Amino acid sequence: MNKALKMVSNILKCVFVIFIILLVVILAAVHGWRLFGFKYCVSPDEIIVDSVDVNTYSVIIESWYLPSMSLGVRNPPIYKIEGNTLKVGYGPHTVLSIIFGGSNPDERKIPIPEGVVIDKVILCGGGDEEVIWTR
Repeated sequence: MNKALKMVSNILKCVFVIFIILLVVILAAVHGWRLFGFKYCVSPDEIIVDSVDVNTYSVIIESWYLPSMSLGVRNPPIYKIEGNTLKVGYGPHTVLSIIFGGSNPDERKIPIPEGVVIDKVILCGGGDEEVIWTR
């Protein structure tokens, strides 16, 4: 009886370790690019910007980038406000981000802190920058 219990315990431990490893791999594939700032974002050359709506409280960028046009999904952007400039980057798609990520319309809305006036919006990615809106 002890041998059977020990074997079941070892199997459960192995399953748990495999589950944790898979979870870490999935999270890294879906969100890992965010750890490096704009370095691994999609290049602005690959992004098609339809419109940029800047108001007092938020910035909404309607855009698609070439790999995601047929998929209908995209990663939410990362952004940084430097003075009166908003820098925005979109992450790359991987198979796992397509499965576990998605495009929620509310994720396109970038909140602006109170008292900050945005004068310029810049798309960043892969070391490139492109101004997409100025006041």
